[in-house]
Amino acid sequence: MCVGAREALGARWNAGYRRCLAHLRRLTPEVPPALLEQRLSLTGIYGNAILAAREEFMESRRGSADRFWGHAHTLENIVDTLLAAITCPPSPETLAALAEDGAERD
Repeated sequence: MCVGAREALGARWNAGYRRCLAHLRRLTPEVPPALLEQRLSLTGIYGNAILAAREEFMESRRGSADRFWGHAHTLENIVDTLLAAITCPPSPETLAALAEDGAERD
């Protein structure tokens, strides 16, 4: 039987991620841990998708100016939107759904 990487490494494989998550929990106490972990995964997906779309445009247009992608502030604004997705307080609807899920809030 072959041992998988997770089994071989145990908790060591994601120590940096867990440390980052602990810092984010401290900095965003209004976001329950279950939501914060999900938001980190979602922002990874969003970030990859938006940066891939920008790169595709820049390659296909050879870096020519564009009303959407061609601004000097574009990358910084992308980072701002990803940060906002992680740090914005959850809506009452999301908190109610979280309570229905029985997820731990602490």
